Amino acid sequence: MTRGVATLSVERGQATLELAIFLPFFLLLLLGSIELGNAWHVANKVAQAAHEGVEHVRRTGQLDSAEVNTIVAAVAGPDATASLSSRTATSVREARLVTVDVEVRQPLLTGPFLKLFSVFRSGTIRIERSATALVMS
Repeated sequence: MTRGVATLSVERGQATLELAIFLPFFLLLLLGSIELGNAWHVANKVAQAAHEGVEHVRRTGQLDSAEVNTIVAAVAGPDATASLSSRTATSVREARLVTVDVEVRQPLLTGPFLKLFSVFRSGTIRIERSATALVMS
């Protein structure tokens, strides 16, 4: 059985229409997966930087913000900002709880595509992590 010219033309038009409907959803899914993977990677680096910063304070016993910022920047990158806080531990005498908070503002990898959504309007995502250690005096 042979197909007519009109039948082939309709089938090609149908395939083009299906692609036009499916492609935006596929691209959105692909770009979202890329951004999620990158955010996960950066979040792990930021958590590691917070851990390294508080571990340095625990080892040395010195609350030196400049040194902690240097360590955090070495692990999480130069865009990372760290804040150091200390408070008296209530359950252990002569001990302090030291917390290092690290924040990174990561630009989107996919550029302007995800800026169409209100959540990503700024073109960056903010990732924060903190680590706390008990430091004996």
